[in-house]
Amino acid sequence: MIKSISFKKFYLLGAFYIIFANFAHPVTPTYFKLLGLNDYMFGVAYAAMALGTFLFSPLFARLASKYGVVKVSGLCLIGYGLAQLWFGMVKSEFSITIARFVSGACVSGVSVGQLVYVLENAAVNKRGAYLGYIATLHAVISPFGYLLGGIIGDISIKGDLLFQAAGLMMVGILYLLLLDSKSTVYEGDKSLNPFKAFIDAKGLMSKVVLAFLGTCVFVSFATNCYEQCFNYYIKDVYNYPATYNGLLKAAVGLIALFVNMTVAVFILKKTNVFRSIIYLLGICALMMLGIIWLDDMILFIILNVIFFGVNAMNQPLLQNMLSSIKTKSDSDFVGIYNALWSFGVVLGALFAGILYTFGPKLSFVACLSAYGVAIVCSYKLYKNRLTKF
Repeated sequence: MIKSISFKKFYLLGAFYIIFANFAHPVTPTYFKLLGLNDYMFGVAYAAMALGTFLFSPLFARLASKYGVVKVSGLCLIGYGLAQLWFGMVKSEFSITIARFVSGACVSGVSVGQLVYVLENAAVNKRGAYLGYIATLHAVISPFGYLLGGIIGDISIKGDLLFQAAGLMMVGILYLLLLDSKSTVYEGDKSLNPFKAFIDAKGLMSKVVLAFLGTCVFVSFATNCYEQCFNYYIKDVYNYPATYNGLLKAAVGLIALFVNMTVAVFILKKTNVFRSIIYLLGICALMMLGIIWLDDMILFIILNVIFFGVNAMNQPLLQNMLSSIKTKSDSDFVGIYNALWSFGVVLGALFAGILYTFGPKLSFVACLSAYGVAIVCSYKLYKNRLTKF
């Protein structure tokens, strides 16, 4: 097999990675209930995974620059598969939390690697679109991973996790065999300590960068607090089997594909995306208000499916905006962006788990509040970018 710089191979392998990465999500609530774990564990376990991603994203951004993005991404995919094997073997809350943390650390290498691969190999005028494609791919393909994972999980949860681990490791090996990348010059003798990487990032900050990262953190918080609560809510309150969760996610994938190919493309080509994101977040907040208010099961599910599709546009638009915000070091900026997105996931998942124990819909209230803060941050981003640029 010949290694090459190829975006066709890159996105194809990315699609398979996304499918396998989502296999465990629809079965996790059922798995935790079978193990007799506390209700808060659905949030704590996912938060542990996101914490691993948060802490290790700046580190892997630098490792990718020093040793090669393909090598780091491929090895992290293999590590992710091994971590999921571990997750399927342990039964205590502590062991599950540690296994998810290790999975998250490996995920950070893959997520950062996807962004760095584009920055290294895409023409400057195509970087924004190519970064947006990654987020769109996640929004559209993830639900089909949920669907397949739910179908296999209804037959065997252990089989589902085993299939996931094998798939992730296979994609990692194919990364190493098929992909190549332009070499990146490693800038200086920088420490690979993840905490030192955060400290060094202060030189990248400006009003524009801070407002952008603030928007990302709160959108990430709202999205993941909502998703974690919704997945558990329909199992706990409506007793939906894992297959139904997967079918709902598949419907969401079709809606996400439609809106990203139509509405999102229109926003990117015909509008100022820094202004449009404000209105899009406002629509998400209004829909979340409806989700909180509705009690009828059918209307609740319908509104949630539509919300998933609308919300799926946020990350592609934000990653498109990422490419137009220039900093002294693109790879470090990508690492910090990915870390802070994961920080939002950490907080969102934790709040979802903790608040759920006090009331099933309190997590949705936290999501609504986060969208409100994200709207304020995105408005400041729009205004500061106007004055700076």
